[in-house]
Amino acid sequence: MGLSWNQALPWSIGLIERFEDRWVWRRLSENEALPWSIDLLEKFKYKWYWLDLAFNEKVQQIFTALSVQGIEEVMDYHIEKLS
Repeated sequence: MGLSWNQALPWSIGLIERFEDRWVWRRLSENEALPWSIDLLEKFKYKWYWLDLAFNEKVQQIFTALSVQGIEEVMDYHIEKLS
């Protein structure tokens, strides 16, 4: 699993950007220690494993806090992506 799963690293968007092409994105998607935010999800939206994000409790907290409109926008985006 390597560093992508390491919860003790000083995670930041800058660190993720710096080594963007070296991470195992599936493991990052599962890692609850990342500085999860809408901005982080949006910045790397094409790299995340969205099924794994659905089981990440920190990401679930973000989606729980979204308004109904925000949830609908995210869902619409991914429905279009799958079509």
